[in-house]
Amino acid sequence: MRLYLVRHGQTDWNVQKRAQGHTDRPLDEIGVQQAKRVGKAFLDLPVQRILTSDLLRATQTAEEVARRVKLPVEVTANLRERGFGEWEGQNFAEIAIRFGFEADFRGVSRNEVTPPGGESFVEVWQRLETVVKDVRNRNEDTAIVAHGGTCSLLMAMFLKGDVHLSNAFRFSNASINELEPRPDGGLRLIRYNDVSHLAGVEVIHGVADGSR
Repeated sequence: MRLYLVRHGQTDWNVQKRAQGHTDRPLDEIGVQQAKRVGKAFLDLPVQRILTSDLLRATQTAEEVARRVKLPVEVTANLRERGFGEWEGQNFAEIAIRFGFEADFRGVSRNEVTPPGGESFVEVWQRLETVVKDVRNRNEDTAIVAHGGTCSLLMAMFLKGDVHLSNAFRFSNASINELEPRPDGGLRLIRYNDVSHLAGVEVIHGVADGSR
């Protein structure tokens, strides 16, 4: 099984550094260009299956891949970004302060902090377990189009790490990440945060939607 993790193209809230979470923002003009470039990048890649979050910014990106490789898109809410609840739409700098305060006050890691009406990273990890199990069981070359936060968790899960390993990963909009099978049945990361296919298109680098 070869795996491709793709972060969705740019939205206006990405530019404004606002937490989107479950808020259903579409791709902006640059994001549409990025999504088309992602689709072209998959022309020569061995893909048997495409999975995507049900949020518009992800489905718009996934549809460009599907159009190029002539495969249907499987949509699941389990691949959504972390829900920020009452904090959605706020600036990440403000949210980071809130997360830090809550973590210190409760004596837990930021991964365990749950925004009011939202989800903790630990809860999103548990939500993604169904997707990861399904992908492993199907054992097909799969493209997964999701979000900064969910991609970081998926990367940690497929590399058999824990939720804290996800903190090491940051993904640019419309970046492609590739994992190839190892002889022992595990996966090896061979391409990380690749945006070479976006040459000439504006890119916001190293952003994580799922703010810690």
